[in-house]
Parts: sequence; structure tokens; C-alpha cells
Amino acid sequence: MTIRRRARGFTLIEVLVALALLALLAMLGWRALDGLVRTRDALAQSTQTWLGWQTTLAQWRTDLDAWTSGPTADDRLPTWSVSAQTVRWLRRAPTGPDAAPGWIVVAWAAVDDGQRWARWQSPPVRDLAQARVQWASAPQRVRDEGVRTVAIAGWSLHTWIDEAWRPPADDTPPVAVRLTLTPAPGGPGGPLVVDWVAASVAGGKQ
Repeated sequence: MTIRRRARGFTLIEVLVALALLALLAMLGWRALDGLVRTRDALAQSTQTWLGWQTTLAQWRTDLDAWTSGPTADDRLPTWSVSAQTVRWLRRAPTGPDAAPGWIVVAWAAVDDGQRWARWQSPPVRDLAQARVQWASAPQRVRDEGVRTVAIAGWSLHTWIDEAWRPPADDTPPVAVRLTLTPAPGGPGGPLVVDWVAASVAGGKQ
């Protein structure tokens, strides 16, 4: 006599338990994926922020490296000013086959209610009259047209005078400059300081 046994299927409870386990695994997998995406986004944002700061401070130093005494020797335009809450100076225009010769007025200031560090530069100018016009308009134009760079909570500027860092004197070109930028919340922690020393003092090195 042949005995046949009916194949036993899954009970409803077993199916429900299996579905619950699958749902749990899917949820854990989604959380892990979401965590990876968040970590990637945070790392990308942090990298972008640091690149912005490095670019801004490098541009500041480049502008100072190109500082010039002005277009004329006898009736010179001021080449350094910290008035109107704006740092401005006269720099040499970039040289090259396609670059116009002359000078450039550079202005830096805290804009947008002090929340952004901005930079503006004039077109190359070739004579004293043009330079004076650009110099006079720089404080307003850096606020209206300046390139917004890093987000800041504050800034300060000091120059090296009488063997110490002191508040800058207007129209007195310093031999060394110290810029301190305090990042806005969410930026790099703590104030960032960049020092610059004139080549004539540093032996040809900044």
C-alpha cells in the first residue's frame, strides 16, 4: 500500500513573518543608502566651501602681490585706502598678448549687511584721470557689482607699524597686511588669518 503525504505549504503566519522580515531589511537598506547619500552631500558641500575660501584668500594675496606705486611719480593717485569700510589699492594690470596695459583699482568690502566678503576691480586704466574716477567709485561699486565670495560673520584688518600689528592708516601703504575673516555659521571653524608681506621687506618673497 502506497502512502501519499500532501505537500505542506506556508501558513498565513509564516508568510506574514517573511513579509515583515523583508520590510525590515528593506528599511535598513534604505537607511544605510540614505546615510551614504547624506555623507556624500555633506562632504561635497564641505569641499566646495573650503575651495571657496582658498580661492578668495589666494585672490587677496594675488592682488597685493601686484600692488603698484601708481601711474605717475609726481602727481600720484593714492595707492592704498581703508576709508568707507572698503579696502582698495592700485595694482598692475595683468600682462600678456591680449591684455591691455595699465593699472587696475581693486576693492574689497563686507557687503549684504556684512554677510559676504566681496571683490570688485576696475577695467584697466591708462591715465591718472581715469584712475581717479575708478578710485572714487570703488566703495560703491564693490557693493553694487562686487563678486560675492565667502560668507562671513565679521572681518578685521591690521597693518605692521612700529614693530606691531595695528589698525591700518588711510593712504599710508603698509609693508605688511593681516586680514582676519570670521566665517559665518556652517563655514570653517574659527577665524581665518592671512598675512602678506611686501617683497621689498621679505627679500623678494611673500
